Amino acid sequence: ASGEMGVQPRAIVWRVDAEATEAPLAVLMHPKGARAVICVGFNADCTRLVTVSGDDAHTVSMWDWNSGPLLNASMLGETRAGHKLWQARGYQSTPPAVRGAMFSPDRANKDAMITFGSKHIKFWTPPPREPRPPGGVGDVEADRSYQKLPWRARGGQWVPNAKVEDVLCAAFLPWVRVRAEEVDEEEATDGDASSVKSGPPGEDNLIRGVNLVTGSPKGRIMFWEKGDGVIPVTIVPGSDWHKAGVSALALSSDNRLLLSGDKGGGIMCWAVNTSYATIVAPLGGMFLVENPPKPLPPTPPPSVSASEVWLEGDDEYPGPGWEYEGEPLRWLESYPDVRGACWSPSGRYALITTAQGSVWRILIDPKLTEGEETESEETEDEDKPVEKLTELAILRLEDAAAG
Repeated sequence: ASGEMGVQPRAIVWRVDAEATEAPLAVLMHPKGARAVICVGFNADCTRLVTVSGDDAHTVSMWDWNSGPLLNASMLGETRAGHKLWQARGYQSTPPAVRGAMFSPDRANKDAMITFGSKHIKFWTPPPREPRPPGGVGDVEADRSYQKLPWRARGGQWVPNAKVEDVLCAAFLPWVRVRAEEVDEEEATDGDASSVKSGPPGEDNLIRGVNLVTGSPKGRIMFWEKGDGVIPVTIVPGSDWHKAGVSALALSSDNRLLLSGDKGGGIMCWAVNTSYATIVAPLGGMFLVENPPKPLPPTPPPSVSASEVWLEGDDEYPGPGWEYEGEPLRWLESYPDVRGACWSPSGRYALITTAQGSVWRILIDPKLTEGEETESEETEDEDKPVEKLTELAILRLEDAAAG
């Protein structure tokens, strides 16, 4: 889904593999005064879409996007007008004060949602529902009425006496593990302190949940246990490696690696424990531009786009006015302001976008994606865990940027 600016801005739902002439799946019209659709997000099963408008109230709207009348029955594909279920005030301030809106990926709790931005993070949940016997008279109508009730928003619990910070970005960390069974007293031995044992394998014996991490303007990654804001937030150890605000977070498709980027061009890769969705250790980090030229080259001529990035190299010389001590020099971003990050499906590389308009590709050590561990010497203390993953790092930064 995408959002746009305009007198009556629209949120448009697209099919990823659609033909060039194929119409979008849905066009959701927002009222005049909304100014823009600044955030969009699907729930876990893609049946609902949340949008945040650019009005002073940052109105949050929930849509049943795959319903409503057809808008272009004569075109290839069916474009729906969608149906707005409810709307509520998101955050009263001069826009843009809301930077993101996203649902929990946990299908068992698919109605959990967050919005975040300037000096706030809100956790949204549906109102409590009165139990009704299935198949009762008016049950369908009651369900429709319930779907139109606005959700309740609650602020997250910050550390006591701590100042509420901006939330620059967020990412849910799903976890899954085998349900534990109680050990019978007759089976337990005197020397065994364990009170639980693993149950049999199978989907029915798996338990799932999510945690949440957010980016702080002070260069820290904040950890929200259970992802509902009830437990006070904590700081991820080691995240002070970032020397600028953490503005991008991305979890790999196998949930094992987390990528974080900051406003100073720093990129860090973290190991994630998939059984408990906790950040185990930093694997390695680097800066997109490690050695910018000491005096920056002259301002690019007007014919060069402000979003174009030139890298040092022996390729075509861009023309006069670009010499530096007699040597050709390309224009470099001094410190790229990272704004977005995403993983390839294989996890072999990640893409990083910056506020300057460049796109960087980072290659990842195959040992990370294949689940291999580096060799390490055995310690004399067998009870002390050896963090082998900390020896792994990002392999290298490819010397190319796609403009």
